[in-house]
Amino acid sequence: MLDDHLWSLYSKGMIDAEEMIDKSKNPAELTDRIHRMGRTVGRAEWDDDVDLAKES
Repeated sequence: MLDDHLWSLYSKGMIDAEEMIDKSKNPAELTDRIHRMGRTVGRAEWDDDVDLAKES
């Protein structure tokens, strides 16, 4: 429920991805959701897997 609300705020541009991930209960799930949209969180520890996939 919290993560759904954070996603809503992120989608509306009211918070950025990093803030959403920092405050979420399940950061891995939201990070994956961001990456599936072709976006990044903006922090290396969350985006490293995406960078590796792009290089392959």
